[in-house]
Amino acid sequence: MIREHEIKEKIAQAINRQISIVDLARWFYSNSWNMHKDSSPSAVALASDVHLLLAERDDFSISDAEFISGLQALNIDDTQLIEVDVPQPAFYLKSAPALLVPVSV
Repeated sequence: MIREHEIKEKIAQAINRQISIVDLARWFYSNSWNMHKDSSPSAVALASDVHLLLAERDDFSISDAEFISGLQALNIDDTQLIEVDVPQPAFYLKSAPALLVPVSV
């Protein structure tokens, strides 16, 4: 099981450079395995968004800076979040918003 607040904590740590992107990826992949079986739909959706960003980074489609910007775009502010993680079997894939990144020529 992976909880949404755990993902958000790790995202915040990566944004604040408290952990490396590689450390975030290692934690993410080891903790999100089979998450669809026992994690809340909101945790699965957020994990899917992070997974997409990691895949784009691994594929060199985005840079590390663009990856961090993508994490920031996931709106990880917990100050107004009241989370209730109720294990539910779910198969939910959320498409990530397109990353609009200025391209210098």
